[in-house]
Amino acid sequence: MTQKRTFAFLKPACDRTQSAIIAELQFAGFTVLREETRVLDIATLKEHYAHHVDKPFFQPMASYLTNGASILLILSREDEADPVQSLRDLVGPTDPKKGEKEQIRCKYGAHLPDVIFMNAIHASGTPAEVEEEIARFFPDQILSPSGKISQWQRKYTGNDKLLAKRSLFFWFSGLFFPGFSL
Repeated sequence: MTQKRTFAFLKPACDRTQSAIIAELQFAGFTVLREETRVLDIATLKEHYAHHVDKPFFQPMASYLTNGASILLILSREDEADPVQSLRDLVGPTDPKKGEKEQIRCKYGAHLPDVIFMNAIHASGTPAEVEEEIARFFPDQILSPSGKISQWQRKYTGNDKLLAKRSLFFWFSGLFFPGFSL
C-alpha cells in the first residue's frame, strides 16, 4: 500500500512550539517522512504565494517568513483518511481567531489584527498543491513506487524522517560535498 502524503511548513514564530506542533501532528496519525529547517528566500515565496504578490500584506508576510527558519515537512498517513483534508481539519482556518481552541492555528498562531499570516503553519489545500509544493520546496524529492523507505536507507542512514524517499545521488553528493545542489 502506498503512503498518502501531504506538505506543511511551520512558520518562523513557532521556534518555541515546534516540538509541540510536530507531536500533535504525530498524535493525530501523521508520520514525518521528511523534515528540513530552512530560511525561506523571497523568490520561493513569490512563487509559492503568487496569488498574493500584489496584495498589501505580501511584503510584511514575506519579511516575516524570510527573517527566521521554517520547518518544512512531508507528512504521510497509512490509514484510509485523506491526509490533505485531515491536516487541514487539524490546523484549522487561515485566521487563527476563527479556529476552534484545539486546532493548531488557534493554539499557536498570533491572535493579532492584520497578521493572519502569522498563523503558525501552512498546509497544502489539495493533492495537486501537495505535489507542487513538494516539488518547490524539495526539488530533489524522488518518489518511490511503494512510498516506503528502502531497507538500505534505514540500515545505512538510521534516519527515516530526513532521508525518506531521497535520491541516493543527492544523499551521497551532500555527504561528500556539503551544500551540493544542481
